[in-house]
Formats: sequence, C-alpha cells, structure tokens
Amino acid sequence: MTKKMSMKEKGSCGEKIASVFLVNNGYKIVENNFWTRISEIDIIAVQGRSLVFFEVKTWDVLKVDSLEYAVGVQKRKKIISASKYFVKKRPEFIEYNIRYDVIIISLKSGSLNHMINAFQEG
Repeated sequence: MTKKMSMKEKGSCGEKIASVFLVNNGYKIVENNFWTRISEIDIIAVQGRSLVFFEVKTWDVLKVDSLEYAVGVQKRKKIISASKYFVKKRPEFIEYNIRYDVIIISLKSGSLNHMINAFQEG
C-alpha cells in the first residue's frame, strides 16, 4: 500500500523537480522558499541578467495548465510584493531584470510546464 503524500510533501517534491529542471537548463538557484510576512516565493534564480521568481504548482490528480487557476490575482500580488522585499534585502540584484515564471508539475503524467514570464507587475 502506497502512502498518499501530504500537500506539503507534494509541494516539496515539485520544488525539487523544478530545481533540477532549472539547473539543467542553465539557471543558478539563488534561494529556495524565501519567506516574508505576506508570502513565500518557491524558487529564486538567475538566468543571465534576469532575476526570476518562480511559483511551483504540483498536481497529483490531473494536469492543470491554466495560469488563472494555478496562480490567482491575489497570489500574484503577494509574489510581486515579496520579490520587491527580496531585492531590497539583496541589493546586488537591483540592476537585474525581474521576471515571474510559473512551473506546473503533474506527478501523475510526469509532465512539467514552464510558463516563462507568466505574469508581470501592474
């Protein structure tokens, strides 16, 4: 009998898969699970002169690629706010281009969908 993963375990598994994917595709991971009072950013990475903030969604039942479903408007605002706080705390990144990506992982199908520049501030 296989133990069903908790939401936290699924999230952690998805973030590990996403991190390996990113490193294999030339990203340099700067930080995992960056917390502020308002929100958490799953992965922060650098690609060239871009500082990329990643939200990772891991599904085990069905594959959902709808950005609106995966990362709603309120969640996007929280991620943007947390990203501004990160840059304020880490001024070495002040001159970098900021980008917000979403990675959706389906554990059932084994698929990974990387939505580059999934949303923007404003």
